[in-house]
Amino acid sequence: MFKKILVVEDDRKTLSSLYTLLMQHGYEVQTLTEAEYIFQEVTAFNPHLILLGALSHGSNGAMICAALKSAPLTSKIPVISVLGSKQSLVKLYENADCSPDDFIMKPINAQVLLNKIEYRFIAN
Repeated sequence: MFKKILVVEDDRKTLSSLYTLLMQHGYEVQTLTEAEYIFQEVTAFNPHLILLGALSHGSNGAMICAALKSAPLTSKIPVISVLGSKQSLVKLYENADCSPDDFIMKPINAQVLLNKIEYRFIAN
């Protein structure tokens, strides 16, 4: 059975790169550029893990992360935050309600990301 990963990222270049990388490594991948639809997508796709970008187009990655971690439907799904800067990391942890399971900084090191994903699957 393929592990399912939902990638939520508003940067289309990053989204495309992540999609290709994950598909090449045997994951079933669904992408989303609009975070406002995340709960509908989670219900439809039922992912085993969510890669969540910082998001800049009207959504805040930390707020989305907090909502995911507090909702019964999604609280047990591992979330790895994809961050573009150290400022994004600071903002992420300023939000006390947001507690991603892990994070990775851009530019993304493919092997590091794959290791983090596999670790989350083993840990859960």
